[in-house]
Amino acid sequence: MVLLGYGQSTLSGKIIDQKTGEPVPFASVFFAHTTVGTASLVDGTFTLSRFPDGKYDLVVEVVGFKSHKQPLEFQQGQYRIEITLEQDNVHLDSITVIADQSDKQYLPVFTRFFVGDSRSAKSCKILNPEVLHFYFDSKRNYLSVSARKPVQVLNPELGYKVHYTLERFGLDFTSGAKVMQGSPRFEELPFTNRKDSAAREKKRNAAYQGSMFHFMRALYLDKLEDERFRLLIADSSETSGASAWDEVLTPFLRDSLVSGSKVRQLNFQGLLKLEYQRPEDWEYPGRMLSRYRGRNPNGFQQTYVRFKDPSLKIYENGYFSEQLSVYLTGYLVWRETVSNMVPLGHEVVSKKKKKKK
Repeated sequence: MVLLGYGQSTLSGKIIDQKTGEPVPFASVFFAHTTVGTASLVDGTFTLSRFPDGKYDLVVEVVGFKSHKQPLEFQQGQYRIEITLEQDNVHLDSITVIADQSDKQYLPVFTRFFVGDSRSAKSCKILNPEVLHFYFDSKRNYLSVSARKPVQVLNPELGYKVHYTLERFGLDFTSGAKVMQGSPRFEELPFTNRKDSAAREKKRNAAYQGSMFHFMRALYLDKLEDERFRLLIADSSETSGASAWDEVLTPFLRDSLVSGSKVRQLNFQGLLKLEYQRPEDWEYPGRMLSRYRGRNPNGFQQTYVRFKDPSLKIYENGYFSEQLSVYLTGYLVWRETVSNMVPLGHEVVSKKKKKKK
């Protein structure tokens, strides 16, 4: 299991109205994919304290202003920043919400691909579906979803209330391709007792194992095999990877991974086949198809990862950039949903293996 020790940093700053120069109070300030967050004070100031080193996306949101998102890197220090927000010309008073039956029609589809349809997803619930707006393009057979406020998802299994700022969501019904982009903030739910806390942690560990963040941290530490990952270079002539009947695979060369100070760089452009050596979930729709094709006789979790950027940077907390240059096909597309999300930098403490009788 991956277990990392981090230095810690502090970020303080002030939020200002770009137009008036006045401070902006009561803004939500948080690091995406974490539980680290606060609200700005009356004078616009804020402080985020004692968070692990690494790279994060800082997000600032407040009614009446456009959202602000900015990547920042930290290495054991005290940091200060000033953020100017642009006023949003669309005022809440001028918005008229019209009930649309199509919204209700597409909500189950959105829930399935946004929250998930695994066992853990069954206990999850979208608390504010009224913030969602659906648009279906019949010519393209494509569903687009937007949200005027963060989508709130209750996940009692993992013990989180997730506030997801949805930046982009699209679903192509013809190809099955999904685009999902946004900034989740995790709010810890209270637990009743120590047993409940231990059970919750076990489920969080299960959600983390085999995830994209788990893979990136294993790659950063050069512990792919220890973490049960197998990585192969797929034939670059394949256009989609998972759809091809035949494939040519060669070993992934570690020479492509360059070490640096607190950051590693992956110098690779093309298609990789990522295998996490644990069985696919029974609910995974592609399970029987991949076995029928003889592509996955062991039933392991297989994903094709296409890297568009030839110099991907990976940080010790699992953050990687540019994230929009990485495209997934296969198992992780189905698995990487809100119901399986855990905060960036989640740590799994290894336990001693039980002795065989």
